[in-house]
Amino acid sequence: MKAVLWTGYGGPEVLKLGEIEKPEISDNEILVKIVASTVSMGDCEMRGLNLPLAFKVPIRMYFGLFKPRKGILGQEFSGVVEKIGEKITRFKPGDEVFGQTGFSMGSYAQYIKINEKGMTAKKPGNISFNKAAALSLGGLESWYFLKNAGIGKGDNILIIGAGGSIGTIGIQLAKMLGVIVTGVDSDDKFDAMKSAGADFCINYKKDDYLNSGLKYSAVFDIVGKIPLKRGLNMLDDGGVYLHANPKISQMIFRAFLKKGKGKRIIFKSSNEDRKNLDELAGFASDGIIKPVIDRVIKLEEVAWAHEYVESGKKKGSLVISIDVKYIK
Repeated sequence: MKAVLWTGYGGPEVLKLGEIEKPEISDNEILVKIVASTVSMGDCEMRGLNLPLAFKVPIRMYFGLFKPRKGILGQEFSGVVEKIGEKITRFKPGDEVFGQTGFSMGSYAQYIKINEKGMTAKKPGNISFNKAAALSLGGLESWYFLKNAGIGKGDNILIIGAGGSIGTIGIQLAKMLGVIVTGVDSDDKFDAMKSAGADFCINYKKDDYLNSGLKYSAVFDIVGKIPLKRGLNMLDDGGVYLHANPKISQMIFRAFLKKGKGKRIIFKSSNEDRKNLDELAGFASDGIIKPVIDRVIKLEEVAWAHEYVESGKKKGSLVISIDVKYIK
């Protein structure tokens, strides 16, 4: 099968299109013919190990000290179940599915094997494989935070980094909850933010939103580049700071921060809940959320796509079309 091989730690040039053996499945696994995948910032960070020093050592221990043992990147996928193991009960051959692989990676390929207990769900019939491939990462991240924020109708939220894959789905989920949404990103992403339902847009390159004096029920910080104390100052009393990309120092010392009256900080749990993925599938089926897609590329263009994602220009998700026979 064709796959984009992760040949080493470094720039996009370490990604090479090649041929490898089709995976063999065990009794509790399914074999999925991948129709579409995505290129995310997380993929780029893993490829080049562009991570804080404290994360680099454990990541290298997991993936390989000098060269990645897991030779294929990619965390999101949609596709068709081709084969199932003897103990599989949730899926059958021919099922259309979508999901994410987490640290197992592997979706820059024509086939992938998935454990039945993994983050995989039935694809909503009313959305394309391309849209389904772009649903899980941004959807799971934003839905985790918004579910735990305790915000609802009449509240307002500031989403920092609202023009990407997490932000554009987060806008839609917040609007579903009846929340007033202000998105922060560069002005070239305003159209994507507005199409997702943002009520207000702020250009971080021109507007000093940190010192505007405006207060919010919640701040959803996807980018993680502002000081936590300054972020907390933008909250109303009782507000919640949703931190999707915290620094280690922020995680360690959050207990010592003077937050203010009833203010909370939420960091992401490392455990994914499959119930959240099923709920996202339901929202997509009902037409509540629709992933925003920047562009669709071919498998052989993945190295270029990594450069594009790292440039910060991506709006919503960048999708890889792997099997055009199924594209609707």
